Amino acid sequence: MSHPSIKKGEFLSYARLGEVAYIDQCFDEAMGLIKENPGKFLRLTLARIYQFWFSDLAAKNEWTGNLEVSFSVSRLKKLCFLLPLPFMAAGLFLGLKRKIEVSSIIAFLILIPMVYYITHVTQRYRYPEIFASYGFYFFDSAVMDLRLKKLNETR
Repeated sequence: MSHPSIKKGEFLSYARLGEVAYIDQCFDEAMGLIKENPGKFLRLTLARIYQFWFSDLAAKNEWTGNLEVSFSVSRLKKLCFLLPLPFMAAGLFLGLKRKIEVSSIIAFLILIPMVYYITHVTQRYRYPEIFASYGFYFFDSAVMDLRLKKLNETR
């Protein structure tokens, strides 16, 4: 099954049934496939988890929109996609080691992408995770700086 915006047959079914009935039908179909093929569902879910966090490393994505460049952007995109991962992992590790409250960040990183683990993945769905992790970092750094200033003022 494909998204109705991609596959004409799915769009016709969507238009005929209406949104709610179409979604109900897709849900029933998905649950049936999961019950009939739990091993395949697990393999596909693990593959989507990998794809969410590491992308398709073999694929080339040369799309640049309106930007005209004279070089391949595929490797640059992969670098930008993968570069935050070790820093995020190191930050979480150090936060846990220093007994800094990171459970909300970990919960965010686990819970938000769950729907994509089960349904479908494209690279752009990971962008909010990256930006939110930066936001958590900056917020936590600001709070830590304020705490240190207050601690130094009381001494």
